[in-house]
Amino acid sequence: MTDLANQQSVSSTAENMVKNGDGKIDRKDIDILLNEYIFRKYRLARDEVSQLTHGITIREYVALYIMKNQKDTDVMKNQKDTDEIYDGRMYLQDLVDTMQIPMRKASQMVNDLKERGAVAWEYDGDGSEGTYVVITESGEKLLEEREKQLNVFYGDVIKEFGKENMIQLLHLMRRMDVIVNTEFKKMEEAHE
Repeated sequence: MTDLANQQSVSSTAENMVKNGDGKIDRKDIDILLNEYIFRKYRLARDEVSQLTHGITIREYVALYIMKNQKDTDVMKNQKDTDEIYDGRMYLQDLVDTMQIPMRKASQMVNDLKERGAVAWEYDGDGSEGTYVVITESGEKLLEEREKQLNVFYGDVIKEFGKENMIQLLHLMRRMDVIVNTEFKKMEEAHE
């Protein structure tokens, strides 16, 4: 089966389920939708896409982007006087919260980026007030190079897919993220 035929087969199963359904969701429906969702996430994150960020992982790219644009991230928007408090720096915990990854993975990633000169650790005073991670000039250059590659590729993808479709997709993905995070929190609270 060709790649396109396989994609259409998986999608048509989910679409037929929705069209023929009565609005109720049962175990079979959940299985079909879950597998379609996992398949789509896999396809979006496959190796070909990560080649566009050659030299850094997708996760590292996202971290550098967040550090560079931290005043625009949701976590930083909730902080008061970010310019005075952070002044271009970010706590590792802020990065963990924004990326929704474990502290151990964030710490390892930042250390890997530091070894390559893309970020640096800084602290105020004797360090007891907290340690910050900052993107370096080298890190900004690396990010800019990868952004150019991604812009060319995804610019074509978005033109083909359509701007309005992309906006709608991103809106739905954000809603899905909120629901997934809420369910994870419920699950964690139930196990405490």
